Amino acid sequence: MGLTYQPRWESLFSVKSHRQGGLNPCATDPPEQRLRTDLSRDELELFRNNGYLKLPVTLPSDTVFELRDTILRDVQDAVEPVVRDDRGHVVRISQVWNRGGIFQQVLAYDRVLDCLESVLSPNIVLTLNRHNHCTLRTAGAGGEGWWHRDVSHWTRTVVSVLFYLDDAPLERGCTHVVPGSHRLRYAPRGAEGVGAFEDEGIMRQSVPVPCQSGDMLLINGLILHCLGKNLTDKTRMSMTAGYHDVDELYGMSNDKCVLVRGEPVYEGNDPSAKGRHAP
Repeated sequence: MGLTYQPRWESLFSVKSHRQGGLNPCATDPPEQRLRTDLSRDELELFRNNGYLKLPVTLPSDTVFELRDTILRDVQDAVEPVVRDDRGHVVRISQVWNRGGIFQQVLAYDRVLDCLESVLSPNIVLTLNRHNHCTLRTAGAGGEGWWHRDVSHWTRTVVSVLFYLDDAPLERGCTHVVPGSHRLRYAPRGAEGVGAFEDEGIMRQSVPVPCQSGDMLLINGLILHCLGKNLTDKTRMSMTAGYHDVDELYGMSNDKCVLVRGEPVYEGNDPSAKGRHAP
């Protein structure tokens, strides 16, 4: 199966057109969700304190179906880049933004960006080199995922969104988190750095976060988290993406991210600021 990869600026244009009339959730959204456009003050407080939050909106069921179908086709055809398990089976497809279509529609879904704007700012980018993939938690994959953070330091953090495309109860390997661990000290992302927290018994404070198909889980990039064990005979599928503010000191000079909402602001005090010098 061949894919036509879109140039970066075509991708940006397509996102804007989606916002004008592409992914329309209203036909399948529950009535109580149609009025929600951002996070409430209490939800925002919970996210800041705990480091994770189930978004108050869900993906429309027809969107989940289309996305799952597209992922399964790419898995079956091993459309690169992919990651394989020890048996050679494709268990992850990567760089999903560049695959266009339904991937870009969901990653730039207005309801998600509305919630992210509550946490970040009106100017939001999607990271292309962190997450940006879809994963199959295969049936019988009993091994627990490794504890990790998505970033190492709060000055360069991301806010991650986990899009659940299948039910993820405890026995099917739902995500586990250590609430509040995004406030803990600096540690390298690797096993050695996170291992220090394990030695201190921090992971004993972890809690499972069961989710249903269509749910979206927002996590702070510094929170300690891992996949649970899939003890069932069913595979579950999810997509993960990382977002952050447009960097006011770098603007959009970084080709490792793509603008999904707002403007590519730049507030540096060098000549390239074109008269908009920050103090």
